[in-house]
Amino acid sequence: MNQIATANLHFTLATAGHVDHGKTSLLRALTGIDPDRLKEEKEREMTTDIGFAHLSLSLAQIEKDFSSLKSLIPKLDSQKNLRFEANAKLDPESKITVSFVDVPGHGKFIKNMLAGVGGIDAALLVVASDEGVMPQTIQHVKILSLLGIKNCVLALTKCDLVGTDEPELALDEVKELLAQYDINLVDYALVSNTTKSGMDELKSKIIALLLSQSHIDKRFDSKGNLLPAYLPVDRVFSKPGYGVVVTGTLVSGQIKIGDNLFLQPGDIEGRVRGLESCGKSIKENNSAFPGQRLAVNLVLKGNESVERGHVAISQNRAAIKDLIVQVSDLGGLKRGAEKAKKTLKAQQVLFYNGTAESVGTFRWLEKLDSNTVIAQIHLKDPVLTMPGQRFVVRYGDNGIAGGQIIITHRPRWLTRERIKTIATQCINKKYSQAIIDYLSFVPAGHITRHELFSLLPPALFAQELQSLITENKVLESGDLITAESTISNLKKKALSLLESAKSGLSQEEMRVKLAPLFERSLFHRLLEDLEKSGAIAKGESDKYVLPKNKTEEKVVDPNFAKISEYLEKEFCIEIETLSKELRIPAKQLALTLRKMEQEKLVSIVNQNFVSSGASIAKAHKVLFEIWQGKKNISPSEFREKLGVSRKYTMELLAYFDERQITRRTNDGRALLKAPKG
Repeated sequence: MNQIATANLHFTLATAGHVDHGKTSLLRALTGIDPDRLKEEKEREMTTDIGFAHLSLSLAQIEKDFSSLKSLIPKLDSQKNLRFEANAKLDPESKITVSFVDVPGHGKFIKNMLAGVGGIDAALLVVASDEGVMPQTIQHVKILSLLGIKNCVLALTKCDLVGTDEPELALDEVKELLAQYDINLVDYALVSNTTKSGMDELKSKIIALLLSQSHIDKRFDSKGNLLPAYLPVDRVFSKPGYGVVVTGTLVSGQIKIGDNLFLQPGDIEGRVRGLESCGKSIKENNSAFPGQRLAVNLVLKGNESVERGHVAISQNRAAIKDLIVQVSDLGGLKRGAEKAKKTLKAQQVLFYNGTAESVGTFRWLEKLDSNTVIAQIHLKDPVLTMPGQRFVVRYGDNGIAGGQIIITHRPRWLTRERIKTIATQCINKKYSQAIIDYLSFVPAGHITRHELFSLLPPALFAQELQSLITENKVLESGDLITAESTISNLKKKALSLLESAKSGLSQEEMRVKLAPLFERSLFHRLLEDLEKSGAIAKGESDKYVLPKNKTEEKVVDPNFAKISEYLEKEFCIEIETLSKELRIPAKQLALTLRKMEQEKLVSIVNQNFVSSGASIAKAHKVLFEIWQGKKNISPSEFREKLGVSRKYTMELLAYFDERQITRRTNDGRALLKAPKG
């Protein structure tokens, strides 16, 4: 029987605040540890790089020293998603360890501040009572907001130097600032770093925040599978007799001694030789959990250089240079009437994610609606990042923007219109539909599981994919994934092709004619399904043919005429609207439209719209006429000549782009194929 161990919980908080407001002195007084580790920092009495300190209290100590927190401990113990070993439990000896990341307040060291705030649970905002909110206070609060930090505790320092009015004024300023950027001020304390007054109260406020907020065990995904370890590296040093040591806050997964880790970018491989958290060794059979500050001793396979900005991961993934993101522009160092001063546009920026900094360029930005902007960022140097993670960019002198990463790989076939479709689903957390849309756009008709990693946050990947497989909306064959609609469409095309092939066709002949990029094993499985159902049969020389009863005269669907008559009046219409207007059930209509498309009576435009074959031919002729006259096709002129709404114009243009009849240019479109006749 395994002995039940004492559970310990670890949390990480980042300090934030203006230079000389006392962040480092506060941590020194609060924990007894000096976060400044560099000689020049001690000489100048100013933090220039990130520093670290920690506070560790047992539950028994908390009950004894902070009686007001006693009622919170049972609530903590009742949570299902606490991050410690399954065979451990909370008891009086359990320790709450709070690691503090001390970040520089001076604007020149903002990149070091950004390196320190990844993977944190909450923030400790430090504001001097005699000065109140200052430029770096605003800058740090904006960054915390962009990184998704929702809760903070406020320390109003230098209270021994002022009267009773100044702290109250400073508190009002801070409340207004935090409310503007949707950060919850959980509590505050008046402190003096010199006399150490208010330190116990501040400790109580911090512990109360951590005991009362809900926690998610980031070791596991939404289906309970262990997530890959993910640790952004913020410090690297060598220790005599040990070798390379990297430090950072573990964001997800877990790490044990003996684990193999990869460091990206650079494909560096190493093995974990030792683990420490807050100066204490983690034993060989124990794991490090998300939220812990770690020092990881690595034995590297080669002599590669490791530095801040690398990420240590347990499952190797490639670093990337192109990202699709949702971005919010928060302007410069001022607040209030700054909307007119926001200048985020296609330009060079500094990109920050985790502990990495990279020069990047916004290639384009586009509004999805009045509140949502998406963009593509191209990075000079690759970084390792994943969908769902937060990022910050700096532009101009003091501009700050940031948001959430949506897609971490952009193949050439993923046009901007298609990106907008997928991004909308991801932003609204409709990941299942995003997968279906993505698969419908893939030229080959299928992708690998690995390629899908670029679209879904790791914590949701297994659940979203499995639900689609269970609902038969997605088919999985080995490592390949394809949409059921793709398979269904290919089956219909295969039957249609065999109708005109008198002597039958081999598997490869059919694949080349129907889907030359489709993987052979998947296509073979598709034909096997048709053969088992009796829809096709093997003829001479192993060629596929239609059974005799399948070659009889086809019965015309009575809805053909009804749909054709309706489409004579409407140039382009939503399929959903057509279903309601003609009172044809959606599933039945979908089948009918596919049949009509095979006979070239209609064209399905971008899945959700339909036009008659005659309308598409007319639109193609209009494109040709505009191109002949100007050698450039603008959406506005195309819309005017067709006499349709902007919505239908853009859908039709995307339809012609997809079929390589037109191609987007900087100021319009070029015609690649002339209409027949």
